[in-house]
Amino acid sequence: KTSDSIYPTSNSASSESMVWFIQQAHSNGLKVLMKPHVDVESGAWRGEICPSDTSSSVSNWRISYKNYILKMKNEVCAVADCDMFAVGTEMELVAYDGTGSCPNQGAGLWKDFWIDLLNQFTIDATYCSNWDIDGYNGGNSGYDSVQFWGSAEYIGIDMYDPIATTCTHTQQEMKDKFRAVVKKVTDYSNTQGQKSIVNCEIGFYDKDCT
Repeated sequence: KTSDSIYPTSNSASSESMVWFIQQAHSNGLKVLMKPHVDVESGAWRGEICPSDTSSSVSNWRISYKNYILKMKNEVCAVADCDMFAVGTEMELVAYDGTGSCPNQGAGLWKDFWIDLLNQFTIDATYCSNWDIDGYNGGNSGYDSVQFWGSAEYIGIDMYDPIATTCTHTQQEMKDKFRAVVKKVTDYSNTQGQKSIVNCEIGFYDKDCT
């Protein structure tokens, strides 16, 4: 997670296979948001990715990441005519400038990096942020820490807010909790000029009582 380069592994899908899947989705009347994931070989969460604490490492990481995004744009999106593109997914420590962000970064450096990526696209482009605005990195994570929504077409959220915390919640209680989640993200949208929200992922934890 401290590497300064992005590279494929034997588990990475080929550009040709991604084009095929997008074309199949289009043939069935679906629109496609292409959402590349950069993961850590050790199994650590991508939200912990942070290039080593040197200026050269950070610079190398940015170049490598941008090249990867442009490769997906040119080899997949341009060929398959995808409808929307996400320039990042849950890259928590390198998605904002401030307390707890990736070290050795001056004000605005990460913001400008992501704005530059968003500006590479003529189709709708967004960033898919983490849903948890309180629980990780002292609250410095999630969609409310992203500082470049003004350059994105939508506020992108991987929406996994729990609607139950025990096995005794009633259906009505879960409905009320879900309504509270909707209100929370709507209220946040209102602070961003009522920018529309796209659910990049939506679901529930694969365990009991959530």
